[in-house]
Amino acid sequence: MTASNTVQMVGELLARWWRSLSHRLPDAIAAIAARTPQPHGRLPHPYDDRSQLLGWLLQPCWPLIQAQPETEILTALQQQVSLLGHGSCSRLIECHLGVAPALQHDLLRRLLTEPVPRYEDIKTALAQWIASLLPAHLEVADFPLGDRWEAFLYESWPPGWQIVLTLAVAHWAGRDQGLFNAILADGLFGPTHHLGANLMVLRESVMLGAAEWIAPYLASLPPDCAQTMNFAFLAKGLPAGAVKHMSPAGQEAIAQWLSPHVPDQAVTLWTLINHLADAAPTARELLIALVPQLPKKTRRQVEVQLLRFQPIAAHPPLETLSKSDQRFLLAMYQEWAQQDEAALERLLATARGKQNDAAVSASRVLADLDSGPVSLEDWVPLVRSRFVGVRVNALTAMATQLAKQSVADATLKDIAIALATEDNPTVGRKFCDLVAEWVRRRHRVPPVVSRCYLLPANKRLVGDARVSRERRPYAELYPFSMRDAMPRFAVPLTLQS
Repeated sequence: MTASNTVQMVGELLARWWRSLSHRLPDAIAAIAARTPQPHGRLPHPYDDRSQLLGWLLQPCWPLIQAQPETEILTALQQQVSLLGHGSCSRLIECHLGVAPALQHDLLRRLLTEPVPRYEDIKTALAQWIASLLPAHLEVADFPLGDRWEAFLYESWPPGWQIVLTLAVAHWAGRDQGLFNAILADGLFGPTHHLGANLMVLRESVMLGAAEWIAPYLASLPPDCAQTMNFAFLAKGLPAGAVKHMSPAGQEAIAQWLSPHVPDQAVTLWTLINHLADAAPTARELLIALVPQLPKKTRRQVEVQLLRFQPIAAHPPLETLSKSDQRFLLAMYQEWAQQDEAALERLLATARGKQNDAAVSASRVLADLDSGPVSLEDWVPLVRSRFVGVRVNALTAMATQLAKQSVADATLKDIAIALATEDNPTVGRKFCDLVAEWVRRRHRVPPVVSRCYLLPANKRLVGDARVSRERRPYAELYPFSMRDAMPRFAVPLTLQS
C-alpha cells in the first residue's frame, strides 16, 4: 500500500471515529512532518510531498475540527502551517474564527513570518479573519499587529500582507463610520505615501456599506478646505462600481457639494461627475457645463458620454465614431434593447451597415441578447452581409435560438440561397450547425440541403481534407455535421429530395 493510500485511509478512520481517535490526530500530523520528503518523478526538485499527504489526512477531518476546535489539534496544525497547502491553510484560518485570543495570536504571529501565498482563497480567508479580530484585539496585549490601525495599514510588511491588511481594514471601515471618516480625511488631506492604501480602503469599504457616509463627511468640511484638498483622491476612490452603491439622494448631495469646485477642478473631477450624472440631476448639469473647459480629446469623450441623455434618434451613426466610442454606445444599446425598440433597431441597422468593425461588433451584441428581442427572421438580412464576422455571428445566434423555437422552411431556404456561393469555411460550418439543429427538431432533412451548393475556392474546410473548385452539396462537404449526426436520432429521418 502506498503512503498516499495509507494516509487517506487514516484520515477516513479518524473522521469516522472522531470521538475516540481525534486525540491521535496531532501524532499523525507530527509523523507526516517528520517524514523524509520523497521526490516526484514529474515535478522538479525540491518537491515536498508532505503537503499533499497532510491534505489527504485532513480533508475528511476539517468539518469536525471546525465544529469543535480543540487547542491540542490547532496547536499541532499551527506548528506545521508552513507545510499546509493553500486549501488546508484556508481551512485552518477558518477554524480560528471563534477560538481563544491566545490561539488566534499564535497563528497570526506564525503566518506573519512568511509572505502571503499567491492563492486567492488564502488572501480572502486571511482578510476576513483579521477583519473579525478588529477593533477588539487592538486592546488585547501582545496583538501581533500592534495597537493602532495606522501602524499596520501604512507600515511595511512581508510581501502580500499589505493587501491583506488593507482589505481587513476596509471590512472594518465598512461597519465603523468613525474609522471610515478618519481614512477618508487622511486620503483627502494626508501625506501622499498613504494614498495607495487609503484608495483601496475607500473603494472596498464603500461597497461594504460605507457609501452613505461620504456626503455627510463632505458637508462637515469647512468652506476653505478646497485649498489643501486632494480632489484626485476622491475621484479615483469612487469609480462607477462604487457610485452605484450610493442612493440617488447621496449622489445628488455629493454633486451639490462638488458644484462650486468643478470650475477649478474640471479635468480632475469630470470622471466622478460623469458617474454621478445618471442619478444626480446636478451632476448632469455640471457635466454639460464643464465640457468647454476640457482638453480636446477629453471633450470628445465627454460629448459621447452625454449621448446617453439624448434620444437615440439624435445619436450619430456608429460608423462615424472611434472604436472606443462605438464600444460605449453598443454597451448602452445592449442594456436598453430589451425595453427600447429604438435601441434594438439601431443595433440591427449598424449590423447591416457598411463599416466592418461597427457591423461585426453590433452583430456580436445582438447575439448576446436574450432571444426575445431578436427574431430568427431578423437575422436573415445579416446572413447576406459582406462581412464574414457578421455572417458567423448571425448563424451562431440562429443555431442557439433554434434550440428554443422553430424556424420555417422558407426562412431556412432564404439562408441557404444567400450562402449558395459562400467560400468561407467557418460560415459554411456554422450553416451546417444550423441545419443540424433544424434536423434535430424536425427529424427530417430539409429539401434545401440537397439542392444548395458551396463554392469552396480550394480552401481547407474539414481537417486536412481539401475540396476542389467544383460545386458540391453541403452534405458532402460537411459529413461531420449532417450524415454523422443523423444516426443519433431515435426517430427515423426522412431525406427529402
